[in-house]
Amino acid sequence: MIIDGEITLKSGFRYQVELHSVRTDSIGNLHGGKFKNDTDFQAQLETDARDAGSWKAIQEMSIQFDYRSNTFDCDILVQDVFNDFPSFKVIKVRAM
Repeated sequence: MIIDGEITLKSGFRYQVELHSVRTDSIGNLHGGKFKNDTDFQAQLETDARDAGSWKAIQEMSIQFDYRSNTFDCDILVQDVFNDFPSFKVIKVRAM
């Protein structure tokens, strides 16, 4: 199942993304997932990494999406930010 979401980068830029995987536990707590990395998003990540001096400095982002009748608004840590389908871990749930 593909879910539409929005990612906000530390630089403030927002991008619509497709979530291709969402991981929750048995009581519905969100733990992470994977999203599709498109060309515009990738280009902005490269610019942000260059400005910050490191790709590790741009790993923290926020994500908002609806899943199973819940709206999630979370801070995330993205692994392999330049991968076609980067995975993310939730570091803080701001709203659910």
